[in-house]
Amino acid sequence: MKREGKVFVDANVLIHGAGFRSADVFEWLTDLYEDILIHQVILRSV
Repeated sequence: MKREGKVFVDANVLIHGAGFRSADVFEWLTDLYEDILIHQVILRSV
C-alpha cells in the first residue's frame, strides 16, 4: 500500500541507501510513496 501524496525523503536515507548493497532502497521508496520530493542540494550531493 502506497502512502498517497507528497513526502520529503531525508538526506540520510538517500546517502545510506546509495551504499546499501543487499537491497534496492530506492525501489523500496518508490513502492512506498506516491510522490517523493528531494531538495536539489541533497540530490546533487548523492
